Amino acid sequence: MKSRLLLVAAVAVLVTACSDAGGEVTPTTPASATTAASTTTTTAAPTTTPTTSTTPTTTPPDPQVPEQLTGLETTSVSLDDRQLLVAVADTPALRRTGLMFVEDLGDLDGMLFVFEADTSGGFWMKNTLLPLDIAFFDVQGGFVDGFVMEPCKADPCPTYVPSGSYRYALEMEAGTMPADPQTLTLQLGAGATEES
Repeated sequence: MKSRLLLVAAVAVLVTACSDAGGEVTPTTPASATTAASTTTTTAAPTTTPTTSTTPTTTPPDPQVPEQLTGLETTSVSLDDRQLLVAVADTPALRRTGLMFVEDLGDLDGMLFVFEADTSGGFWMKNTLLPLDIAFFDVQGGFVDGFVMEPCKADPCPTYVPSGSYRYALEMEAGTMPADPQTLTLQLGAGATEES
């Protein structure tokens, strides 16, 4: 009994010493253990405050897009050596609407029309307020044809039909397409065109 009291007193001294040192004591067995040998304690290392960097970190802001294009996927494409941020029109409904009623592209460089298979249909400018350059590209990203398209003020609106089939069409504000589009190459995302 005397040795049991000494053990309890020793544990109490250890707990007090650890508490004074800023440590934390966690018993590994319940206090009601029947044998003195099974009562042990562990001391956690004192906690330290992590150091913080004084260099501010900044997250690039989300691109500003016109209200009409809110919710559309955006992606990065490369037109030769120029990186562009474009809205993606990859469904029939999105392709039909395109850039209609958009007055300002905000932070976007344009819109990329993506087709599931090669196509040859034309584009028109009904309800489109901005003059646009359009370039058509095949599945490998090679240039097919291009036009400068003016807003249509009255029906019938002219249709801009490329000279060959294409998989992608890129619309940008008029005057921003490179001067010699014949040499253009379009690359999607991280530098590879999408293969079917």
